[in-house]
Amino acid sequence: MAGEAAARLSEFIKLTTIAPRIDEPDIRQAYSQALDFLSAKYPAIARTATIEIDEPWSFVARISGSDATLKPVLMIAHYDVVDIAPGTLEDWDHEPFSGLIDEEFIWGRGSLDDKSTLLAMMEAVEYCLQNGGLTRGVILAFGGDEEMMGVRGAGRVAERLHNEGIEFHCALDEGSIISVDMLSNPRGPIAIVGVAEKGYADVVVRAAVEGGHSSMPPANTALGLVAAALAHAESHPFATRLIPTIRGFFKAIGCRASGVMRVVYTRIGLLWPVVRLILSRGRTTAALIRTTQAVTMASGSSAPNVLPATAEANINVRILPGESTDDVLRHYQRLFRRHNVTVSLADEASGPVAASSINHSAYVSVKEATQEVDPECIVAPFLVVGSTDSKWYASMCETVIRFVPVRMTSADLSRVHGTNERISIAAYDRVIEFYKLFLQKECRNG
Repeated sequence: MAGEAAARLSEFIKLTTIAPRIDEPDIRQAYSQALDFLSAKYPAIARTATIEIDEPWSFVARISGSDATLKPVLMIAHYDVVDIAPGTLEDWDHEPFSGLIDEEFIWGRGSLDDKSTLLAMMEAVEYCLQNGGLTRGVILAFGGDEEMMGVRGAGRVAERLHNEGIEFHCALDEGSIISVDMLSNPRGPIAIVGVAEKGYADVVVRAAVEGGHSSMPPANTALGLVAAALAHAESHPFATRLIPTIRGFFKAIGCRASGVMRVVYTRIGLLWPVVRLILSRGRTTAALIRTTQAVTMASGSSAPNVLPATAEANINVRILPGESTDDVLRHYQRLFRRHNVTVSLADEASGPVAASSINHSAYVSVKEATQEVDPECIVAPFLVVGSTDSKWYASMCETVIRFVPVRMTSADLSRVHGTNERISIAAYDRVIEFYKLFLQKECRNG
């Protein structure tokens, strides 16, 4: 059976559902083939579920449980993928959309993000339907544009479900993994279970001055004004804060730590003035304790000898829970009050999603299922610093958990959106087993 599951994932990977190129005819055809695949490859789901397709943006399968009084479980994933970075095709060991299966791995774009998660959910639900059914209902909600913020996929599905008044017992999505080399003390794999999510905003910084020829420039060009504001912003980062989720993370790993680190982790509130300085020095750890900012785009003149009449730049901001998009805008308005620039938020900004309780039965079931498929793991709550489709559904859910139990090193993480993306066959089997166990715990016992 595991071999058949791997073969299905291989077939699914071959479909070039590249989100940024969705308007190209061959890519749009791949989307149609992906939706046909989901409708055809799982007969028990096809026979039992009410399936709703909004091509190419979403696939929804509603599966009723035997007890209609129980709120359903929402399982979220996406079938779109990012493109191959220009100039990197020759760096791949196998063709990016080959879906090649060797003795150890399934290769190809989407093998980690996020086609393996999606099909693992399908495999688990199919298994449950073929082996006694479900007491609690399940809704599978899969989007086709998560890599472009999910507005037309998950956004539209969530709006439809919200208008129907549906409430969910819990939601499962991607977002975090089992980290193998995150810490040296404690050593060993740590299942970092995403219970909270950072918000997202693009801040647009603009300046306008008189244009003209570059041989007769003013004291400050439009691009120079923007650059000065950006330099000021980078020298004034957002304040650090210890949010409850990260405090809970350190508490969970503290029980396995030794020596002085056990004291640090278990008394992090008391030692925060020192700990925050240490965490601020690393890119990955700094993202856990502050709203981050990254200057990602800038534009000015279209020619090297022409003064731009206007210039603008984009600051990508990931917002720590406890702050809002309005707080971000006010931060930059205050910061740039002496700079001759304007500040605005681009469309599609979204606030952070507050932490879900680790006492909810769904979190307990995730913890138990993770430790059953990977007994060596420490399981700890965590903050997802990226953006997931689950943000669209959060208001309808008692709890939201963003986690897939795949062991990954820092080198493995670079394969996500990078070169030589792959998942081991054994890891994929464990993910399927994890979802089976979760459904058995949450959807068969009420």
